[in-house]
Amino acid sequence: VLSMLNKKPELNLDIFPNPASEKVNIFYALPENADEGVLHIIDNNGRLINLFIVDNHTNYLSLDVEPYQNGIYQYFIESNGISTPSKKIVVQ
Repeated sequence: VLSMLNKKPELNLDIFPNPASEKVNIFYALPENADEGVLHIIDNNGRLINLFIVDNHTNYLSLDVEPYQNGIYQYFIESNGISTPSKKIVVQ
């Protein structure tokens, strides 16, 4: 019962394939009360590489990673003042 009282709005994020060399699909679920969110892609030096506006009309974003340099990138999604923990994608 206590866990239901402290439940935060659901905000989920996953990616496939990982590692990737061409395209990845980033799957997400925004909270029910959110119309849109912002997906952040950050390089290993902490620089913002891309921002994407995502909405609740679909549940994924297809991203071409061919222009990205090989390496490890962080990604997370932010909506209504909450964000997912950052996750890693390897581009090779």
